[in-house]
Amino acid sequence: MKCYYHPNEDAVATCARCGVGLCRECAGKYKYTDGKLICSQCYETLDKENRAMENAGLQAELKTLKEHLRGVFLSALLICAFLSVKVWNGGMDVTIYKMPFFIGVVIVLFFSLCFLSKVLRI
Repeated sequence: MKCYYHPNEDAVATCARCGVGLCRECAGKYKYTDGKLICSQCYETLDKENRAMENAGLQAELKTLKEHLRGVFLSALLICAFLSVKVWNGGMDVTIYKMPFFIGVVIVLFFSLCFLSKVLRI
């Protein structure tokens, strides 16, 4: 049997995936995950498949993260709205010194949520 990539060379091994002959030069280039030899075309195919699977996994994780963050953001906004109504109606004892801090926290939280929602496209 001759090498698939170098027809003038005798094959010393075969690709574990597709079975084509590999010469000494080709046999030393790529190995399968379990140590078996594979040809360059099979290596490229496996590399593309692995990248596609990793990409799909990352996309699924990102989607889950977005769903969790959306819940956190909505909860934070509801808490801010509830506290704002309580303060506005006089239901909470907010002294003159605490009010700027409370307003600052609400403003920072609001703009943080707006920024993160645009970045994550939630």
